[in-house]
Amino acid sequence: SMRIRPVLLVFAVVTALCTTTPAYADPVEVEATVAPNEVQPGDTFTVTETVHNLYSFSILNPTIRVLSTPTNLTDYAELVSCAGPTVASCATLDGPSGPIGYQAILNAAMSGFESQTATFTLRVKPDAVGAVHTLQGQLFGRNYGIFPVDVATLTVIDKADAAVGITATPKHSLLVP
Repeated sequence: SMRIRPVLLVFAVVTALCTTTPAYADPVEVEATVAPNEVQPGDTFTVTETVHNLYSFSILNPTIRVLSTPTNLTDYAELVSCAGPTVASCATLDGPSGPIGYQAILNAAMSGFESQTATFTLRVKPDAVGAVHTLQGQLFGRNYGIFPVDVATLTVIDKADAAVGITATPKHSLLVP
């Protein structure tokens, strides 16, 4: 019994050291929330996106962008408005073959280590089909930008999905004509 106690003590100390070591997450450049995250055609939803300049230099002509994958956001949602403390205007974001998303254009450069927020209000188009979309956020400026990052999911439930019911067919047998 005396030989086991030192081993248990060492095990307890090592376990305590391992479990109290803090985990540091990499800082994020884009974060966002979507509300509500389940919508039907005609519904509005908001995407509140915050971007962070993690560096000491200023980002010139910064935009906060909202996109979607695998379907372009503009295919199933239209921009109603965008707003934020430093948002100068809203615009449709064009890709190589047409509109792909929306952007909030900020009114001034983003200083080093500064954060900015924009809230996009969007309406699901009447002909939107049911699907789960991955919303993406992006910080993009004239001298710096990042690739779009996945920030939230949005489930579109079309009218056909909402109307699906359960039907039962009786099984005929000798006892059930």
